[in-house]
Amino acid sequence: MKKLKLPKIDLKNIIPMPKMKSGASCRGTGGISEDMGNKPYAFSICDAAYRNNDYRRALWTGKSLQLTVMAIPSGEDTGVEMHGGFDQLIRVEEGSAIIEMGRMPGAMSYKEKLAPCSCAIIPAGVYHIVRNVGGGVLRLSSVYAPPAHKWGTVDKTNP
Repeated sequence: MKKLKLPKIDLKNIIPMPKMKSGASCRGTGGISEDMGNKPYAFSICDAAYRNNDYRRALWTGKSLQLTVMAIPSGEDTGVEMHGGFDQLIRVEEGSAIIEMGRMPGAMSYKEKLAPCSCAIIPAGVYHIVRNVGGGVLRLSSVYAPPAHKWGTVDKTNP
């Protein structure tokens, strides 16, 4: 059997995840405010999304993937998008959304309601739009593979 050779990780760069209080909520464990990309990192994504008030904020940007959080006001949406070179996973952390997807921007054949803790996977080349259909701010986390935005991206509003 061939031995797997793993790269050495400098354990001094690992930032420990704060201890969570027992209970149902994952909030209150501390968020992050800057892109911690390309370092090992553990944190509460729920809390980071809840504390974020920017349209989009990159939390972790590496070579192969990127994690962002988003805040979309009630009644607003992302606009129709299509990412040709990467896949995307969107997870609802708080609020209520509808996602539509399809091969053509005017004929999206897939429509699904998203509630907290649900996610949608968007393959490269698929048009999509996420609409906030709840009464409050829609808070999302989004994983792009490979990264879609520059390291440290903060968009205060929908660009």
